Amino acid sequence: MSTATSRLGGLVAAASTLSRRDWLVFVGAAGVLSIGVIAVFAPILAPYPADVAVGDPFEAPSSAHPLGTDDAGHDLLSLLLVGARVSLLVGLLAGSLAVLAGLLVGVTAGVVGGRTETVLMRVVDVVLTLPFLPLVIVAAAVLGPSLATTVGVLVAVMWARPARELRSQVLSIRERTFVRASRSMGASPTYVARHYVVPALLPIAVAQFAKAASSAILLEASLSFLGLGDPTAPSWGTILFYAQQRSAFLTDAWSWWVLPPGVAIGGSVLSFTFLALGIERRTAGDRRAATAVDDGPELTVMPPAPDSAPVLDVTDLTVVYGDDDTAPTAVDDVNLSVGRGETLGVVGESGSGKSSLALALLALLDPPGRVASGSVTLRTDRIDDAGAARSPTMADFRGDAVAFVPQEAMNALDPRRTLREQVVEAVVAHRDCSRERAEDVLTDVGLDAESHGRYPHELSGGMRQRGVIAAALANDPDVLVADEPTTGLDTVTTIRLLDLLESLQARLGFSLVMVTHDLSSVARVADRIAVVRDGRVVEVGETDRLHESPDHPYTNELLGARPTLPSDIGASRGASGDSTAPTDSGSADTGDAHLEYDGVAKSYDGDAVLRGVHLRVSRGESVALVGESGAGKSTLGRMAAGLVTPDEGTVAVEGRSVPSWAATDRTSLGRTVHYLFQDPYASLSPNRTVGCAVREPLDIHDIGEPGDRDARVLDALSDVGLAPAEDYAGRRPTALSGGERQRVAIARAVVLEPAVLVADEPTSMLDAPLRRDLLELLYDLVAARDITLLHVTHDIAAASEFADRLAVLAAGRIVESGPPATLLSTPSHEETRTLVDATRALHAGRSPTAADANAADDIAENAPAEGDEPHAER
Repeated sequence: MSTATSRLGGLVAAASTLSRRDWLVFVGAAGVLSIGVIAVFAPILAPYPADVAVGDPFEAPSSAHPLGTDDAGHDLLSLLLVGARVSLLVGLLAGSLAVLAGLLVGVTAGVVGGRTETVLMRVVDVVLTLPFLPLVIVAAAVLGPSLATTVGVLVAVMWARPARELRSQVLSIRERTFVRASRSMGASPTYVARHYVVPALLPIAVAQFAKAASSAILLEASLSFLGLGDPTAPSWGTILFYAQQRSAFLTDAWSWWVLPPGVAIGGSVLSFTFLALGIERRTAGDRRAATAVDDGPELTVMPPAPDSAPVLDVTDLTVVYGDDDTAPTAVDDVNLSVGRGETLGVVGESGSGKSSLALALLALLDPPGRVASGSVTLRTDRIDDAGAARSPTMADFRGDAVAFVPQEAMNALDPRRTLREQVVEAVVAHRDCSRERAEDVLTDVGLDAESHGRYPHELSGGMRQRGVIAAALANDPDVLVADEPTTGLDTVTTIRLLDLLESLQARLGFSLVMVTHDLSSVARVADRIAVVRDGRVVEVGETDRLHESPDHPYTNELLGARPTLPSDIGASRGASGDSTAPTDSGSADTGDAHLEYDGVAKSYDGDAVLRGVHLRVSRGESVALVGESGAGKSTLGRMAAGLVTPDEGTVAVEGRSVPSWAATDRTSLGRTVHYLFQDPYASLSPNRTVGCAVREPLDIHDIGEPGDRDARVLDALSDVGLAPAEDYAGRRPTALSGGERQRVAIARAVVLEPAVLVADEPTSMLDAPLRRDLLELLYDLVAARDITLLHVTHDIAAASEFADRLAVLAAGRIVESGPPATLLSTPSHEETRTLVDATRALHAGRSPTAADANAADDIAENAPAEGDEPHAER
C-alpha cells in the first residue's frame, strides 16, 4: 500500500512539475485533442441528425435540446458537434499544406542559397505584402464556395510566413559549427538538409503548423460568416452565417445560437495558439521555468565585516548530475573562502568540476546539474527590505553583488546588439543606466570609443573578452567570478587581459575568483590557489608557497605540465632548414608544394585581414601557423578547405585551385582536405552518437560497405585512445569531457586519411596535460599517415615542440618562417620576439626573473593596441 501510495505521489509530483514547466503545451495539446475527439466521434456524440428538423423553431435550451434549436428546428448541439469536423478539417488541411509549402521553400532557400535563395525570398516578400483578408475574400468570391476552394485560398496566402520563419532557422542551423564541419567534409546540400536541417526544423515546423491551423480555423469561420463558405458543409462559421441571416443577433436566440460556436472557434484557436507558443518556448531552450531560484546552495547574506572576514564563504558544497542516488558527483564537499579584495585561483584539469563549482555558486547550473548540499555566506551592503523579508537566493544578487564572466565571450555576447547596448542591459536589470555610464565602463576596460558601437563579430577575441568584463563590472560587484577568462587567447593578449584584471581590482576593490585550467596565467594574478581534482579541493595555499613546495602530487603534476621554451626545442625537427628573413616567401622547403598560398589577400567590411600572404607547405610536412589574436590565422586555414575565398591571390592544394575546386566539386575537395575546428563542444552534433560522428565522412563519400565503415570507425577511435571503442561509439558528445570530444574530432579527421589536414587551435580549450597529449597524438597520427598538416595556433610553446616549421603571421603577412629551434633562439622579426617573450613571461610563474618581469612590462606597454585586426574569428 505504501509503495503504491509512493508511486502515486511521484506521478502527481511529475504531473505537477510538467504543468508548471510546460503548461502552454499541456493546455494547448489537451484542447486540440478534445476538439479532435469531438470531430471524429461527432456522429456518435450528436443526439440528433444535424440535417433533420427535430424540434420547434427557435426553441430555447432544454433537456431535450441542451443548446436549443435554430429557425428550422435543427438541434444546435448536433450542428455544433458535426460542424467541428469541417472547421477542424479545414484547419488541419490548410495548416499542413501551408507549412509543407513553407518548409519546401524555406529549406531550399536556406540550404542552396545564392540566386535560388534570392528569387524565392523575393516571392515570399511579395506574398507577405499583399493584403491578407481582402485577398482571401476576393479569391473565395471569384472561385466560388466549396471546401476545396477555401483550403486552396488559405494555403495560397498562408505559406509565405512559415517559409520566412523556417528559412531564418535554416540560416541559423547552417552556421552551426557541426553543420559547417559536415559541409567542409564535402557533404552535399541534400545530405545537410536530410541529416541536420530537417530534423532540427521539425519542432519549429510543428509550431508553425499549429499557428497556421489556428489562423485557418479563424479565416474559415470568417469566410463562412460572410457567405463565402460551402453552405452544404456545416461548420461553426456557417452556423454563425445562418444565425446572422435569421436575425438571431436581434433576439434572445443569440445566447444559444451564436455564443456556443463563437466559444468553440475561440477555444480551438486558443488551443492551437497555446500549443504553438509552448513548442516554440521549448525549442528555444527557455529553461527559466525549469531552473528554480533555489537551485543554488543555501545562501546567508550578511552586512560587510572587517577586512579579516571573507566576503564569500563556501561550506560543504556538493554538486551532482542527476536525481537519483547513483548520480555522478561533480563537486564533492568543497570548502573555500575569498577575502575582500583577494584573488583566489581555482585550478584543475578538464572535467575536474571547477566550472560546476563556479556555476553552482551563482545558481546557474543547467539540469540535470543540481546542488545536493552546501551553503554560501555572502557579505555585502546590498541587502534590501525584500531580501530581508524572505530567504534570499543567489539569483537576488547575481549580476549585482556577485558578477560572472563566462568562458566563451563570443557565445556570451548577443550578436544582434552592440557592446554599448549590452552593458546598458546589464545595468538596467538592477538600476537606471545612461549611455554615458556604459561608455565609461567600456573605456575603463581599455576599449576605445570606436569599438563601443561595434557588434561582437566585428571585434577581436581580446576585445570581446574586455566587453564581457565591462558588462560584469558595470554594477561594481563585491565578487567577480571569471570562468576560463583567457581560454583561446594568445599569450600577448592573455598577459594584457590579466594586467587589466589586476588594475581594475586594485582600483575597484572587488574580490576575484578565477577558474581556469591554465596554472601559469592564474599564478600571475592569484594571491591563493585552490587545486581541484575529481571534484575535491586537494590543496589550497599561497601562490608562492604552492609553486615552491606543493604538498599534493597532483599540484606538482600540473606545475610540470606547463609549456616551456628551451632553446634546443625542435632542433631535431626540420633543423636542416634555415629561418627565412621577414620576406613573404613563408617557405623553407625545397620540395614540391602540397599546399600553397600565393599573394593571398582578404578584407572584411573594408578592413584588410590578409595582405599578400605567401606560404608553401611540402607534402608530409607539419607547419604551425602562429600569431596573435586577429592576425588572420583562421582565415588562412579556412581558405585551404574552401570555406573562405580570397579577394586576391591563389590558394592551391596538389596544384589545383581551391576556390575553383570548391565551386565545381566540393565533395572531392572535402575528401582531400579536412578542417579540424577549434571548439570540440560545437563541432560535434549533440544529437548524434560518437560512432555516427566519426563515420560521417565515410558516409558522405560512400566509402566501403556498412560493416567496413563501422570497423574503420572503431579502429579510428582506438587510434586516438578512446577505449573500449565500442563503448565510446555508442555515447553522445554531451557525455564526454573536452579532451575526449577533441579526440573524437581527431578520429573523424583521420578516418578518411585526407591528404591535407588543417587543425585550427585544436587544443586551445584544454588544460596543459591534455593539450600536450592531444598534440602528441595528432602529430603522430599525421606522420604515420603521411598527412600534410597546417596547425593554426597561438601557442608557440606547444607548436615549437612538435612542428617541423613555424610560420609567424603578423600584419596580414608571413613575417618569418623556419625551424622552431632557429626562430626561438634567434628570431629576426619583432612579432616573433614579442610572442616568444610573452610565452616565457607568462610561464615564468609567480616569481619571475627580472628579465621576465621586464619582458612582461614591455609586452603590456609596447604590444600593438588591440583591435588593429578586427574580425579575429575569421
